[in-house]
Amino acid sequence: MIARAAAIAGAVLLGAALPTSADIVHLRGGGRIECLEAWIDQSMVYYRIAEGTLAFPIASLDRIEKTAVEDAATHAPGLTDPGIQSEIRWEPSLSVTDTPAYTEARAALGRGDLRAVVEALSGTTQRSLSEGMLLGFALIKLQRWGKAVTAVEPFLVDHESDALLNYYLGLCHYHLGHDEHAVRFLRRSLEIEEDPGVRDLLERLQRQSFLVTSGGSSRTSHFMIKYDSPQNARLAQQMLDSLERSFTDQARLFSYSPPDEIQVILTSRHHFYDITRAPEWTGGINDGRIYLPIGGLEEVTEEAERVMRHELVHSFLRMMTKGNLPVWLNEGISMYVTGEELDDYTRVLAARAQENQLVPLAGLDHSFKGYAGAESAELAYGESLVAASYLANLYGFEELNRLLRSLGEGTHFDDALRQRYKMDVIELERNVRAHLLKEAARHPGEGIRIR
Repeated sequence: MIARAAAIAGAVLLGAALPTSADIVHLRGGGRIECLEAWIDQSMVYYRIAEGTLAFPIASLDRIEKTAVEDAATHAPGLTDPGIQSEIRWEPSLSVTDTPAYTEARAALGRGDLRAVVEALSGTTQRSLSEGMLLGFALIKLQRWGKAVTAVEPFLVDHESDALLNYYLGLCHYHLGHDEHAVRFLRRSLEIEEDPGVRDLLERLQRQSFLVTSGGSSRTSHFMIKYDSPQNARLAQQMLDSLERSFTDQARLFSYSPPDEIQVILTSRHHFYDITRAPEWTGGINDGRIYLPIGGLEEVTEEAERVMRHELVHSFLRMMTKGNLPVWLNEGISMYVTGEELDDYTRVLAARAQENQLVPLAGLDHSFKGYAGAESAELAYGESLVAASYLANLYGFEELNRLLRSLGEGTHFDDALRQRYKMDVIELERNVRAHLLKEAARHPGEGIRIR
């Protein structure tokens, strides 16, 4: 989850006219996107507009209508975001004990009820490998890292050569801050079976190994912070103080206190980009750990506090919803809570709304890290902020908290939105567009303050 750099925060997109569209992307549910070019690459639909190239999952696509005389060229867009891990998966063992608990857990998994999976299997003492791995899978999806380790680690005695088992343990130890254990298990998983997501996480850990030999660390009741040089010890303490103040404020706002320690990694700008492989416009990344570039920073500035607040909101949302929320809502709420304003950029959004050129929310449900350019990223961030602000202001922030709690209980976003706001995503998009046009008419020629 990416916080924008200071330079990007002040950037303004010029409202360049969009050339005559060549393709029309039709979405399931009735939405459409007019664009210069659209194509499919693996599981994503990419489309090019004046501001850059955007993408959304293929599951949201109905069809692509080619309207140009000449077919648009199909090519790879060059935007990748493999993430820090492969998609967390569960595979039943060939030798399955068909116990009542396992049958009940499988049925709960089919319903998407992870808590029921845990409840069904937690009472069993003699578990088969499939039962233990299913319990570990559910606990990992619920981000209960320590309990997941306890559930699957006993199976190492007889199943040390199970690649998925070693991956589960490596992933859990990564989030628990046990880097040496994480490296050992991830390396063993790759020795058994190659997986690009597992390798990506292992290499990220290896690229930050210098923190152990040349840096230092500090702890508070909620945070563990690592830094790359003893010279940054004073700055790290200032950041801890700032983060603790923000933690208190956000716990009050969300009516929630994250149960797990939040890890923060401070590095030079060079090491930040080397570790995270983030695009140059990013000012921080949160993949469960908060990574912040502090090159040249001697004390906590207003901008540094803003980035820390932004990334801390991601940590709250990740734990509060167990990761079960759309990317646009994650980013939009983080910006809203941080107090960001759309200013002149809102005019571009209003202009796009007038021409039905807003990106559907389904197109914003993937990591913004994949945007190669700052302007394309700004478009995604701006729409996310408008949509999240609309929800926060419609019935108040406490109703948004109820939505987040429903997501944390495993409710699908579409169902939670209907339950709490009596609308579906298509209606939400229509309402956001109407809100944009109304605000643009109210403040002609001016930036619009969302808050």
